[in-house]
Amino acid sequence: MKLFLIRHTEVEHASGRCIGQSDISLSEKGKQDIMVLVEHLKPLVPQRLISSDLSRCLMLAERLGEALSMTVEAKSAWREVHFGAWENQSWDDLRAKDTERFDVWMKDFVRIAPPEGESFLKLQSRIVAELNALEKSSAETVLVVTHAGAIRAALSSAIGLPLERAFSIHLNYGALVHLNFKSGMWTLENLNNILLSSPCDQPTTYSR
Repeated sequence: MKLFLIRHTEVEHASGRCIGQSDISLSEKGKQDIMVLVEHLKPLVPQRLISSDLSRCLMLAERLGEALSMTVEAKSAWREVHFGAWENQSWDDLRAKDTERFDVWMKDFVRIAPPEGESFLKLQSRIVAELNALEKSSAETVLVVTHAGAIRAALSSAIGLPLERAFSIHLNYGALVHLNFKSGMWTLENLNNILLSSPCDQPTTYSR
């Protein structure tokens, strides 16, 4: 099975902010870039089209679904990590106002969750459950529109990369990752970071 994971396009006012499961809008550039990606993705001809249920992913998935006459499977399991009480706050404010908990989280974001949020390990757990389900799918090609954190969690599981090193993988807006499942194992076939004319120079929603 070929699995293609694509990150959503550019969002509004995300720079310097803690954005996880907040349902923020795409920027004007992000909306314009959707058609660029649709034209690039159509030749993949997936048998299943899955998306995070957050609007910044659904906009691309639904436009691609229209182009391919396919129904989008919207799944909350493919959402970004949940930052809980920190959602939509600036990183600078969090460092200043919630210093102790912020410092503890920064030292072990893999196992420690933000207040009322989830750890990166918990994020990976729900992504691995989705990968396990896909392994049983009869579809030859699956495309998932999702988020940087979810893609990193999938990659870390697929290729055995320690979660602590997940942020060594840079993912632009619109980055496309190709994984292949064969003979009981996943392999990384390709990571294309330059599909869009103005790549994102921020690797993640995390400040790491």
